[in-house]
Amino acid sequence: MAYLLGASRLLALESPSGGILPIAVGEVLYRLVARTLGFQFWEALADHFSPLQFGVATRGGTLQGDPLGGALFALAHLRALRTMASEHLFCLFPSLADDTHIVGPPEAVVPAFHTLEGHLSAVGLTVQPTKCAAWSPSGLSSSLSLPPRFSLPSTGLRVLGAL
Repeated sequence: MAYLLGASRLLALESPSGGILPIAVGEVLYRLVARTLGFQFWEALADHFSPLQFGVATRGGTLQGDPLGGALFALAHLRALRTMASEHLFCLFPSLADDTHIVGPPEAVVPAFHTLEGHLSAVGLTVQPTKCAAWSPSGLSSSLSLPPRFSLPSTGLRVLGAL
């Protein structure tokens, strides 16, 4: 089984935001077994990840090559989301795979973002500030300590292709 987990064709594509986007195309037998397990445990996965992670065991969730890849990634990510939800009660943390949204009043969202950065770093994940944005319908105060490379759109945010 260890062979099947490690047997993948690896591709390195240029990411639109710069850097490298690693793609692993898994062994056919592993993918078949992983997909079967995913279907068999669909309800248990949905119960486990709900209501924070919408990229696993949800209709329209993500599927990127490895049938269990999203679920395995989300397991590491979920601990940070659950901790955040218990520490920052005035915020919501809906996520789709690795795209996490922090929704709440700006004065609560900014500290939550900084805390989330620390929690993700603890599991080896790095927040990319150039892919982050902050918006509020009432505007954002200059006293908020947003990272310098955050996008600050004036008309809203594009989320999952919708504005």
